[in-house]
Amino acid sequence: MDIHDNPNKRDNDFTPNGRYAWSKERYEKKLHDLADVISNYNGSKTPDMLGLCEVENYQVVLDLINQPQLRDEEYQIIHAESDDQRGIDICFIYKKKSFNYSTHKLINIDRHARNKLHSRDIMVIKGSLPNGSELFIMINHWPSRYDGEKLTRYKRAAAAQTLMEEINGIYTLEENPKIIICGDFNDDPPSYSLNRILKAGKKAKHPGQLVNLAWKEFEQKNGTILHDEHWYMFDQFVVSYSMYKRVVDHEMHIVKTDKTIYHSRKNNNTKPNRTFLRETYTGGVSDHLPVWISFE
Repeated sequence: MDIHDNPNKRDNDFTPNGRYAWSKERYEKKLHDLADVISNYNGSKTPDMLGLCEVENYQVVLDLINQPQLRDEEYQIIHAESDDQRGIDICFIYKKKSFNYSTHKLINIDRHARNKLHSRDIMVIKGSLPNGSELFIMINHWPSRYDGEKLTRYKRAAAAQTLMEEINGIYTLEENPKIIICGDFNDDPPSYSLNRILKAGKKAKHPGQLVNLAWKEFEQKNGTILHDEHWYMFDQFVVSYSMYKRVVDHEMHIVKTDKTIYHSRKNNNTKPNRTFLRETYTGGVSDHLPVWISFE
């Protein structure tokens, strides 16, 4: 979030005089820390492609990729405004040498909901890899569980149905497409939306199947967000059969570094190194842990 008030969005909390006293200094520290995490997510490597689930606008992403740690990577930005009332958007950045962008579109998830959700659209990016093979990337940030998991389940089901329609449409045109689906799903791998609607299983044996690469970490009781001392695996990668065969070790990884993890001396527990604890500024990076995959 930037420090400026957008009169068309409910972003007043993130202004210098707002609830979180979001100052220029805090904003710049956040940019620096995020760039540190991105530039060291896997040793000293920077990602070839990156999906961002909570950005306020194009300018904050531009500020991020212009940080000293990322400036030389020459990242390209794909961003679009969403219906989210807080001004939260999704975004995709990529290195031109690693991904040849073709087109993108936004898909509104309201079509399968019983009311207007004011949520984030699904971003579908089409392009190709340096070897010429076509790749579809789908960035998601599904509706939250703020009013309770059961009461809000229909919202994430709407997102899953919308996403499944798009996937089925691709399969009608291509026999064995390479698809990467990622983001904050606000659901775990066995949840109805991911397990029953997307049918994203643990392995794929034939084309047409989707694989959720987060299952292994989930079954080991790991997660990407902590709530009431319980880990949830909300941030995930789901891939098509063709893509699954190219993912190194068929694994998704969680970024756990001194920047992303807070070590509690009080009870020797670890938790995401978040920026705020309720309204108290703690100066961390995020309440979610990043995830990544590598493919050949």
